[in-house]
Amino acid sequence: MVYRQYAHDPPYFGAEDEARTARRGLWSQPNPVPPWEFRHKTRGPSFWDDFFATRKPAPTPRPSPSAAVPSCGSKRTRKDMTTCKEARFYLTRCGVKSLDRDGDGVPCEALCGP
Repeated sequence: MVYRQYAHDPPYFGAEDEARTARRGLWSQPNPVPPWEFRHKTRGPSFWDDFFATRKPAPTPRPSPSAAVPSCGSKRTRKDMTTCKEARFYLTRCGVKSLDRDGDGVPCEALCGP
């Protein structure tokens, strides 16, 4: 039986016609089953069929309560900061006093204004 989707050689089609007419091979059966269907039925599902059927999606990680609050890192100078909010966090939560040189409670006047 020729798998027509992939066959491109005319001799295969002639051989199939000859076997069917002579009722040879699988053509001797009353209802011949194409080999690709027969293999799938006798083999059962493949490893990948089982793998994808039983695989559960990974659970969505939940942020921990501490993840909502940034942790104090190694930033210590104005050059390390990108926003006023970040500078204020490092001054108030992390105690980086060098960000408030004049002691007015406003970190990095260059970022947060006078």
